[in-house]
Amino acid sequence: MPKILITGASGYLGSTLLLHPPDDWEIVAFDLNPPSVKLPKNFKFIRGDITSDLPSTLLNGVDAILHLAAMKGSDLCRENPVKTIEVNVVGTRRLLKVALKKNVRFLFASTYWVYGDSSDLPFKEDALARPSELYGLSKAFSEIEIAESELDYVILRFANIFGMGSGIKPEEVIFNFIRSAFEGKPILLHGGGDQRLDFIDIEDVCKFLLRIINDQKISRCILNVGSGQPRSIASVAQVVKDEFKKETGKDVTIKTLPESGQVQDRWVSVKKLEEKIGKLDLRPFEQSIRSYIKDYQRRYL
Repeated sequence: MPKILITGASGYLGSTLLLHPPDDWEIVAFDLNPPSVKLPKNFKFIRGDITSDLPSTLLNGVDAILHLAAMKGSDLCRENPVKTIEVNVVGTRRLLKVALKKNVRFLFASTYWVYGDSSDLPFKEDALARPSELYGLSKAFSEIEIAESELDYVILRFANIFGMGSGIKPEEVIFNFIRSAFEGKPILLHGGGDQRLDFIDIEDVCKFLLRIINDQKISRCILNVGSGQPRSIASVAQVVKDEFKKETGKDVTIKTLPESGQVQDRWVSVKKLEEKIGKLDLRPFEQSIRSYIKDYQRRYL
């Protein structure tokens, strides 16, 4: 039975992953608070903070670490620069040192923001990391430390993850569109919504993570985790509008606002991911949005 340590297990992705664990896993969750989901039997929670001294027994018997704990998002990191460095860089370094002593496989949650504002699309893993904001910079710094270590590592550069998942309220654009629709407010598009981004359903992310964790041949590499399919913000808003109408019978208005700054298209190549785990069999986008609307309605209304 493999023993997996998940940091940040109470967060958006971590708690959703805990809804899907294989029966033959032993899971240790390390976070400030226990996950607010129905937990599997093969689960143990350890309260702690990666920015503090780590328990000496934390990695006893552990085969792999999935390091999800982080300050996430450009806005949050910009508003909390000291905390961002403390958690994303210093905290990761603390965990990495312990992992090196135990020679534990290390799977690190990074972001496609490490690619910065490059116009060379889609982003490929061998491209030079040139982050243009603190969130991407903090992740890129840790990536370097991990890649220069002697550990068996996998660096995962996530695109825009969406969906209700475990029910923790995500702060992402599709959630905000759906919330506006249910509140009877227009969906707001800045600059016409021409920007194209890479969106991936959290259920697909969890499915891919399980494949990666289970395959120990996936080693010492960087993998983009996204859909590989660019979608304009305007087209996403239209899908929300259409699916909301089908589900509730109500219309929602889409309103265009002037753009407040320059925006960049950003999406990833998933060719390398497919080489490692096989066909991605992504959930159809319209189906994902339909489920998201139903889940929002059940949880918040």
